[in-house]
Amino acid sequence: MNLDMNLFHKSSSKGFTLIELLVVIGILGILAGTLFFTINPLEQLNRGGDAAKKTAVEGFLNGVNGFYATQTMFPWDTNYANDCSTGGTGVLSQVPLHNGTATHACVTELISVGELRDSFDEDTSVLQEIYVTADADSVAVCFAPESSSEQATANYAQDGTAYVTGDRYWCVVQ
Repeated sequence: MNLDMNLFHKSSSKGFTLIELLVVIGILGILAGTLFFTINPLEQLNRGGDAAKKTAVEGFLNGVNGFYATQTMFPWDTNYANDCSTGGTGVLSQVPLHNGTATHACVTELISVGELRDSFDEDTSVLQEIYVTADADSVAVCFAPESSSEQATANYAQDGTAYVTGDRYWCVVQ
């Protein structure tokens, strides 16, 4: 009889009890939840969008600087044959690089003279969120950051002036 009890005991100890499995599943659930909130996938997506906008801002400014180096004027200057300013005024006032229907004339002009790559205007969703304010002496290129980390460092208004009230923008001002 002692022999039968040992056989019975061995066969019942192969595996886990339901309670043990539930405890392990609970612990894994807590760890997964903690990891999910630590990583915050929405914040990561927003950072990626902000990075794309920063790249576009820098590309546009590089194109503007290259244009100025060869033409000794900005493409929105009224003395330039293909002036791309608002209404021929020599000024751009919080103009999006793409308005949802068409790419801004300055982007098109910079592409045509070779200062921007041909594919620059393909990502219209990014260009719609980038605003340019410019005159004969300066240019400010701005966007409203989506990620909380970039919002914390955004210290400008949409026109590139110092932030006072309203939405904060990330800008490069030259």
